Amino acid sequence: MIIENLYGYKPTCIILYAIGGGGDIVSAALLAEKFRDVKTVLATPVWERFKRDPIPGPIELRELIGVRLYEHIAEPLHRCYVNRVGRIFTPTACAVKSYVDSPLYFIDLYKGEIGVRRGLEEIAKLHGCEAILGVDVGGDVLAHGCEETLWSPLADNIGLSAIVNTHLDATIAIHSPGSDGELPLEFIEEKIAEISRYGGYLGALGIMKHDIPFLERLLSDKDIATEASRIALLAIKGFHGDKKIRNGSRIVKISFIQTLTVFLDAYSLYKLLPIPKIVEGTTSLEEASQRLLDKGVYNEYQLEQDISLYSTSKTSKTPSLEEVIYIREKRRSSLPPCSLG
Repeated sequence: MIIENLYGYKPTCIILYAIGGGGDIVSAALLAEKFRDVKTVLATPVWERFKRDPIPGPIELRELIGVRLYEHIAEPLHRCYVNRVGRIFTPTACAVKSYVDSPLYFIDLYKGEIGVRRGLEEIAKLHGCEAILGVDVGGDVLAHGCEETLWSPLADNIGLSAIVNTHLDATIAIHSPGSDGELPLEFIEEKIAEISRYGGYLGALGIMKHDIPFLERLLSDKDIATEASRIALLAIKGFHGDKKIRNGSRIVKISFIQTLTVFLDAYSLYKLLPIPKIVEGTTSLEEASQRLLDKGVYNEYQLEQDISLYSTSKTSKTPSLEEVIYIREKRRSSLPPCSLG
């Protein structure tokens, strides 16, 4: 019944696309477990946090070892890994492969919105999927773009734009609202209310007690690196209060709210927000990032490049929280005033 309420019919197959990369694939995998009455296919960019992978930007598909390459996507054949300039590690997306029954594919963000769109369409053709669900942990995809606390608008909005520009029926899942510590929970609630006034609210679903073992198995894996997706597990176990994440740069107010997933119509969301329209039609990550910078919107790709440049000029390769905040604010102050009308 959940699926029918989201799409108005029961699709043969649904792509669950973890739009932000990183740990979003953990929450996408959890939703796939809950949607066992329909065929699900998982997809994600491969982008680790800078602390784990100090090379700026996502991992290119050709860098992955143990995958089958297609035109726009890659499929892990087993537990894949990567060798980035002599640093060998297992990305979160590769580690999740061991825990899911659904097929899993990796999307190349370096080809911009057009590349992500083509990748999703390639997956749909391979598996006969008619629908797609974009999974965003925390809800920063709801941002307007000029918010002071917004750290990572690029991947999410490339994903949202790509989703609505495929031929697939599209929805967005805001999983564990506020758990990434970027946007205040009150702001997220206001944006969901605004979308609801335009008929974009489709429903909500909670994490149940029987979901805990699956989530615990995923999060106990040393190669599955995610803080935001871990918040939901803390909430369902009764943690209530503030918790610092991202080396203390953000604070999450944990409550039962983080056990929820809110489903929204992707087209309604796209119409209300300026950022996905700005990155629409881009053919590279650089182009998408620069379009945002030109509008005064700082993003995660530029931040990683700035951190890398800063680190090479210092003895320490891992900047402190204070240094990261300094780097971010210095670059943001050099941008034109945020101009998203």
